[in-house]
Amino acid sequence: SELEKAILNVSATMELALNATGIALLSQQREIESFRQFSAQNRMALDVLFASQGGMY
Repeated sequence: SELEKAILNVSATMELALNATGIALLSQQREIESFRQFSAQNRMALDVLFASQGGMY
């Protein structure tokens, strides 16, 4: 029936949207993890720099 076709169409559209959202969230998660690692490396470098100058900040 037309209602069944409409329901299937909405369902397929929702599935595509949810898949795209999941992919986008995964991409953001990877970017955040990369930024976290970069920040940790910078923190370690600053710690070494400040320690070499006689103390911590």
